[in-house]
Amino acid sequence: AMSPALKLSQRWIPASCLEFWSAFDLQTKRSEWDEIGLKIAQSQEAGAKSRKKLLEAAQPSKKEGDEEGDKETSDANSAKLLPLYKAELASLGKRAKYAEASFMNLYRKLMEAPDPAPLLSAASSATSILADGEAEIRRLKQELEGDHAELERMRDLHARSARLEARNTELEKEMESKLAEIMQLRAKDLEKEKEAALAAAAAREQQHAVQLEQVQATLSALQRLHERTESSLYELTASREEQAEVRAKELDSLNEEMERSATQVAQLQRERAAMAGELSTLRSKAEEMGEGE
Repeated sequence: AMSPALKLSQRWIPASCLEFWSAFDLQTKRSEWDEIGLKIAQSQEAGAKSRKKLLEAAQPSKKEGDEEGDKETSDANSAKLLPLYKAELASLGKRAKYAEASFMNLYRKLMEAPDPAPLLSAASSATSILADGEAEIRRLKQELEGDHAELERMRDLHARSARLEARNTELEKEMESKLAEIMQLRAKDLEKEKEAALAAAAAREQQHAVQLEQVQATLSALQRLHERTESSLYELTASREEQAEVRAKELDSLNEEMERSATQVAQLQRERAAMAGELSTLRSKAEEMGEGE
């Protein structure tokens, strides 16, 4: 298992790596390495020219002569080549030291450099996380836009509902006003109808009372006449048969008239009772309507 200290150190690797490579200034180092490479290339080119010159100087002379002359020539050539060899060796040594120093300098720098892989991995992970975050942000933004649209729709519905409620309240007030007006008109009409019905009932009652008085007067007159007739019959018992028959017929006629009058009186009394009940009903309704108002 990895220790907590190691985990902590690895956790801080990307930060230290970023700090190192930021301070390392790779672009400047590349310029320096270009100069070093150019110097090494120039040294290699100068070395190639020097070796070529040395090879040319080392070739034996093709002139014919005696052996002593050849030996002298060889010694002279050797004396001439020795400085060239020394110069070449010095140049090779200088170039080797320069290359070694450059290599060691680069080696030390790179040895101190942390492994950039964790930083790159962290950057890759961060990029992936950032991409996921951006996708999530876009998704949330779309949801937010949808929520805003839904909120606007709900606000519109609320405003429409408020307008409808206000209109409904206005219509209810108008209906109440119209209903009150109609009720007032209806109450006035009913009052007029009640007054007319009461007046008509009172007129009919008065008319029936007059008719009843007339009939009763007629009945009284007939009764008196009947009594006088009976008295006359008793008084005229000795009268002639012809007069008795006439009187009997008159008596029958009077009896029939009395029966008709009695029937008419009974009918008028029934009508009067019905009119009295109707008048009482109308008065009760009128009183109820007056109390309702």
